[in-house]
Amino acid sequence: MMEQKIQTNNVVELAKPEPEQDNLKQGREVRFDILESWPESVGSEIFSETAESLQRYLHLASERDALVLTFWTAHANCFEVFKMTPRLAITAPVKGCGKSTVLGIVQLMVNNSLSCDNMTPAAFFRLAETKKGMFAIDEVDSWFQRNSDLVSALNGGVVPQGSFIRCDTDNGNKPMQFSTHCAAAMCGINLERKLPGPLLDRCHVVNMEKALPGDMEIQFDHRKHTRIFIELGRKLSRFVTDNKCLISDCQPRMPEGIVGRKADIWEPLLSIAEAAGGYWPTKLKECLLSQPEIDDDSKGVRLLRDIRRIYDSRPWQDEENVHIGTLAIALGGLESADSDGHRPWARFHKGFEENDTRIKAADVSRLLKPYVGLPKPVRFKNSIDGKDVHRGYRWSDLIKAQERYGSCNNL
Repeated sequence: MMEQKIQTNNVVELAKPEPEQDNLKQGREVRFDILESWPESVGSEIFSETAESLQRYLHLASERDALVLTFWTAHANCFEVFKMTPRLAITAPVKGCGKSTVLGIVQLMVNNSLSCDNMTPAAFFRLAETKKGMFAIDEVDSWFQRNSDLVSALNGGVVPQGSFIRCDTDNGNKPMQFSTHCAAAMCGINLERKLPGPLLDRCHVVNMEKALPGDMEIQFDHRKHTRIFIELGRKLSRFVTDNKCLISDCQPRMPEGIVGRKADIWEPLLSIAEAAGGYWPTKLKECLLSQPEIDDDSKGVRLLRDIRRIYDSRPWQDEENVHIGTLAIALGGLESADSDGHRPWARFHKGFEENDTRIKAADVSRLLKPYVGLPKPVRFKNSIDGKDVHRGYRWSDLIKAQERYGSCNNL
C-alpha cells in the first residue's frame, strides 16, 4: 500500500498506510530451527574442530569449558536416547561477558532448536510435547523467580517421564498429560547463586569472564562466522546420528567417588566420548574431576555447612544442644571467615539498616526445616536466664544432616 502525502498548515506529513488485513495478526507461528544432515560420515575429529572453534571465536575461561560446550551440544542432538538430559547454564558475574553469544552459538549447532527470551509454562510444555527439541533461553535470571511453573517444568523435563498435567480447555477441561522432556540451555548473570538448587544441580555450568583487548584470537561476528558453527553443528548431528545405538548402549565407568546426580549429568557426555574413542573418554573424565564445586547448592545446604564450622569451633563443648537464637548470632558473625568474603548470613536481609541485616532465628528455622524439622524444646545445662528448656536443636541432628546433605571438604 502506497503512503499518501497530507498537507496541513504548510507542513507536509506522511500519512501512515492502512495496515493490510494479514498484518493485524499478532506474533507468528513458532518454528524450530532444523539443521540439514551432513552428507558424509563424520569422525571423532569433529570434537577437536568444535572445541578449537569455540576457543578461537569466544573468550572462554578454559579449555574445559570449550569441551563441556562441545559435548553438551553433541548430546543435545540426541538427548532422547539418555535416561537424563542435563541442562546447560552459561553464566558470568556482570553484563558484557558474551553469555548470550555463547548461547546463540550453541543453538546454531543443535538440530530442532528454538531461541527465546521467555515463555509461559503452557507454551513450554506444549512445545516440548510436540517439537521434542532444544530450548535456548536467554536472560533466565530476570524471570525465573516469578515463573515457578516453568522452573518446575525445566526440572522435571530432564528425564523422559517428565510431564505436566493440566486441564485442557480445548478438551472440555479434561486433565491432560504433557511431556516436558527436552534439552535446554540457558544463560544469565550469577546463575550459580540465583538458580534454585534443584535446577542448578541438574546443570553443566560454563562460567564466562569479561575479555580484555587481545584475549580473543578473532571476535565472533554473526554475519561472517554463523555458517562455521552451523556446519560444525551439522557434523556433530551426523556423528551422533550414525553412532546413536553405540551411544545409547554405552555405560561409561565413572571415576571413583562420582555418584548420584553428578554421575547422572555426566553420563551423556561421557557416553559420547566413549563413542568417539581415542583420548576423549580420558579427556572428559579430567573435565569431570576438575569441575569447580558449586558453592551454593541451596541456602539450606550452605547453612548446614556453616553450622558445621560453628560446631567444630564451638566454645560450648559440654552442650548437647544449641539455642536457635544463639545459632543465628553465631551465623551472623561468619562473614569474615570465608576466603572470598561472601557469606550471606551477616547481610541476609538486604535493604535494612546496618544493625538489622543479620540472619534471624526465624530465618534459621525456615531454612533448616527441610533437613531437621522445626526447632524443638531442648534442655540446656547452663542457661543465662535460669530456664533450662528453650527452643533449639540437638547438635547430633544438625551434624547428621550436614553429613547427609552438605560435605565440609571445601570449607
